[in-house]
Amino acid sequence: MKRYTPKEFLKDFKDLPMEEILSKYYDKSVVFSDSFNWQYTWSNWMSNYVNPAYHKNSRLEFLKNFGLKEEGGFNFDDMEKTYLVLKDYPLLEEDVKKFLGVMAGTGFFKETTVSHWIKSLDWQSSRRVNDKFRKSFLEIAKVKNGQNYIKSTLVLHDWWRILR
Repeated sequence: MKRYTPKEFLKDFKDLPMEEILSKYYDKSVVFSDSFNWQYTWSNWMSNYVNPAYHKNSRLEFLKNFGLKEEGGFNFDDMEKTYLVLKDYPLLEEDVKKFLGVMAGTGFFKETTVSHWIKSLDWQSSRRVNDKFRKSFLEIAKVKNGQNYIKSTLVLHDWWRILR
């Protein structure tokens, strides 16, 4: 696995076009920092939170892992409805659709729809975004390794903190 230092990443993030950054740092064979391994973090989210939420016999485990005391703190109907809406977006990878469904279950999309949110430029609102990455979720998803960037961004987004 190729490793890059944070200093290398920050320099390239400033100097390179988005497509080159995605190619260099968001390929699955790359770890760009020992302090943040997006692949490990994404895998952890999927196995401990997202996948259990989609299996009816694992939902209590999901609630416990997610730090929710009872079922009323999460809306499984909203999760499933959002996931079904996202089926109309074949560009998006299955695990990304499921992750967005879990976000919906927390009430994240109460002020907007997931369809609107993935087309907006403000989906990364919790982070300061470099202008070259100020693109919609769907625009970035179309670029090679763009969904890996999306995954790394979703796990850093503070949407889930509203539940804590």
